Amino acid sequence: MAARAVRTSATDHFAIISGIEKIATDIYSFENLRKGGYVYVDKTDLLWRLASEKEGRQFFISRPRRFGKSLMLSTLKCLFEGRKDLFRGLKIEKRRWAWKTTYPVVMLDMSKAKASTPEALEAVLLGMVLRLARSFKVRLAKTDIVTAGSAFAAFLEGLADKQGGYVVAGGDPSGPREEEGRRLQG
Repeated sequence: MAARAVRTSATDHFAIISGIEKIATDIYSFENLRKGGYVYVDKTDLLWRLASEKEGRQFFISRPRRFGKSLMLSTLKCLFEGRKDLFRGLKIEKRRWAWKTTYPVVMLDMSKAKASTPEALEAVLLGMVLRLARSFKVRLAKTDIVTAGSAFAAFLEGLADKQGGYVVAGGDPSGPREEEGRRLQG
C-alpha cells in the first residue's frame, strides 16, 4: 500500500483523518514513511517555497520538540537528492522543481556530539567532519585539520568544488530517533 497524502492548506494546522489504518508516531524518515504506506500530511508546497528561495540563503528553523523538524529535514534531503518517486501525488509534484539537478546533502546529527568539556566536544566534532569527508570522498589536507571549524570549512569547500554545490541540514541534539523509538517499544 502506498502512502496516502492528506492535502491541507498553508493555514491548516491539523487534518482530521478517518478510516486510515497506518498513522506513524515514531517514524522520522520521509522515505520510510512514504514507502511504508503511512499517512503524510502534505506540506511540500511550503517546503518548495522555502527551497526555492534565492541560492545561498540560510535558514534557522526552531520549533518545539515533536513538531516534525526531523521529518522535515529528511523530506528536504530527499527533495535535494532528486527522489521524485517519493513525492508522487504530493503538492510539490505540480510545482516547477528541477528533479534532475541534485545536491549532496550533509546531515549533521548533533545527537552524537555529546561531550563534557570543550576539548572533548572539539574532538567529537572533528571526528564527525572527518567521517563526512570520507563518506563524500572529499580529501582534506593536514593543514585543513587544525580545528573542527577549519576542517568543516575545508570539507564544504571541497564538496562545492567536487559537486557544484551542497545542502547542509542539522538536527536537534535532543530530537527523537527511530531506533530509540523501536528500542523503547521492543
